[in-house]
Parts: sequence; C-alpha cells; structure tokens
Amino acid sequence: MIKAVLFDLDGTLINTNELIIESFEHTFEILKNEYPDRNEIISWFGEPLFVTMSKFFDNVDEAVDVYRKFNLKYHDERISIYDNTQKMLGELNKRGCKAGIVTSKNKSTALRALELLEIKDYFNVIVTSDDVKNHKPHKEPVLSACNSLSVSPEEALMVGDSIYDIISGRDAGSKTCGVLYSFMKDKILEMNADYYIENLIEILDII
Repeated sequence: MIKAVLFDLDGTLINTNELIIESFEHTFEILKNEYPDRNEIISWFGEPLFVTMSKFFDNVDEAVDVYRKFNLKYHDERISIYDNTQKMLGELNKRGCKAGIVTSKNKSTALRALELLEIKDYFNVIVTSDDVKNHKPHKEPVLSACNSLSVSPEEALMVGDSIYDIISGRDAGSKTCGVLYSFMKDKILEMNADYYIENLIEILDII
C-alpha cells in the first residue's frame, strides 16, 4: 500500500525546462564564450548544480553564481505548473496520502517556486540538496523523506522525470514512476520504472 508520494520538482511538478537550458547557455557564454549542445544540457537535468558545473569549470563557485543570478532574474516569469498538479495534490491530501518533495535544487530556490505557484502547503516534507550529503541518484534523499514522513521506503512512490529519480527511488526500496512528458522520455523509459504516466492526475489511479 502506498502511503506517501515523493515528487521531484523541476520537470515533474513545475515546468522550468527552458529556464534551466537558458541559464546554462548564459553561463557558458559568459565564462567560456561557447554554447553547449541543447541535448547535452538536457542530459544534466536532475544533477545538483555544483556537480554539473564541476565537470566544466575550474572555478565552480563562480559558474554557479553566474547561473543562479540569471536563473533568479527570470525565474518568476518563466516557470509554470503542469496541468492538474494542484488538483492531484489536493486529492492526495483528502485521501490521507502524504506528499513530499525530493529535489536537487537548493532550498531557497525550491521554496520560492513552491510558494510562487501556491503548492507549498500540500507537502509534508521538502528534501533539497541542502538537506543531504549524498544527492540523487543516491538513495539518501528518498530515505530521508521517508524517515521524515514516518513511512517505510516500500510504502512510498518516487515520481520523477529523470533517470536519477528512478535510480534513487529504486535503490531506496520504493516504487517508482516516470513522467512521459519528460525532456528525457527515451532514457526514462529505458529505466523500466514500476509505473509511467502522461499526466499527474494519473497518480491517483496508482495509489
């Protein structure tokens, strides 16, 4: 029986895809005078920002700072909520199913997005990159959320748009669900998650 549903944030509950791509493009243009391939950028989705930047920049702090300044400048006007997100979360609450966020974003940016889109109050726990030592695809973020919610990993469903979400949930011992509106649809289908959905409202059928 599923007692808790854990959600990735970017690309799962909220559409920040183009903002993320533009933020990386801006950073590489400013610091390297070049543009990475769009598909390469998409392959980085789901990683903590510091992890990605450490692959390409000697001064990781500078790269993260350039990225975040651009991202935050355009954040509020360029993010949106996916269809049926609020309806699905409201119904989960009515059914007594706990809900949590498990994201690689830092806490301040994650909370900003949740508050802006008026969905923060639906969640019983919010686990960000600031809250764990090991990030997705490690199982620690999922285990941390389950512990906070007082549910066993086997009683939780991890929902996400990237392979990192599926690996993290699976290694923790939870059920997994991939979203097929993901920019990484082909890769996430290869993961053989327990469930796949085209729309968030389908979560209600799973639980």
